[in-house]
Amino acid sequence: LQSADLLLSEIEVTQSIQDLKNSVGLVAGKPTTVRLYAFNNGPGTVARVQGYVSGTLNGQALAEIRCFNTTTAEPANTPQLYNARQDAVRTPICQLPATWFRSPGTLVITGRVESGQINESSAQLQNNRKSVSVTIAPSLTLKVELVPIRTNCTNNCTKAHGPSDAEMFGALQLVRTMYPASRIEAVISKGWLKWDPKVRTGDVPNSLFRNYLLPQTKGQKVPERLSDVIRLGIIPNDVYEPRFGNGWCNGYMKVGYVYVVPSSYHETAGHELGHCLGMNHVNDGQAAGPPFENYPYNAQQLSAAGERDH
Repeated sequence: LQSADLLLSEIEVTQSIQDLKNSVGLVAGKPTTVRLYAFNNGPGTVARVQGYVSGTLNGQALAEIRCFNTTTAEPANTPQLYNARQDAVRTPICQLPATWFRSPGTLVITGRVESGQINESSAQLQNNRKSVSVTIAPSLTLKVELVPIRTNCTNNCTKAHGPSDAEMFGALQLVRTMYPASRIEAVISKGWLKWDPKVRTGDVPNSLFRNYLLPQTKGQKVPERLSDVIRLGIIPNDVYEPRFGNGWCNGYMKVGYVYVVPSSYHETAGHELGHCLGMNHVNDGQAAGPPFENYPYNAQQLSAAGERDH
């Protein structure tokens, strides 16, 4: 057997967006995934690394479960941590049972990793385990209204100028999977908005807020009290403008937009919903793009580029 020293360096408990300090809050009843970051605390790689997770919820023991995949542990260093975070298959992943998040409280997650390909001393085996404590908050109702954005039309804007029914229902399904079904009110708007991509994307959120999703009602006034409903415009992919990015949302007005870009739709929707809920980009002076911002972030912040918000 190979001599090696497996190291479980980080545990990430995520429900959509998270950092390595697990500072993004968790809510009861929402599907939850644990990622184990395992490395070789020495030269060379270790094959067939298996992960396991156990825990306690409010002091009550939770039986150990096995992660569904095996990985290869690379030598421990910062670039490898970055690479592992970018690629989900490079970390053991455990989907936690729903009973683990059935109620609010304190959840202590204990992860461990092992490989039948190596020989470790008793002292080295201590590096294979790690525990983190996370707080589960009561689940609150999240209200989201998805608004079709019709483009490249003047006075005669039809459904053909906006996202297809399949794209709208796909967006609705995506948003609903980000929150417990009993605690989300996500709907497709009965109204729609017109936007000329040759102007500027600011017209989309401005119109969402100014017209309050009633674009065909004349003389409507902006309400004095901001809404608790997130309104997200869905823009068809065929009018994508790279200069405007894949999406945007304002946490104060709770309005924004997302392009239906197949290659990044899921991560963009989660990222922008984070903005809608008041989260900002991390500000570390680095430009968006590799090498991305150093983890962990301080407080509840989002990557400047979105790829790091898992």
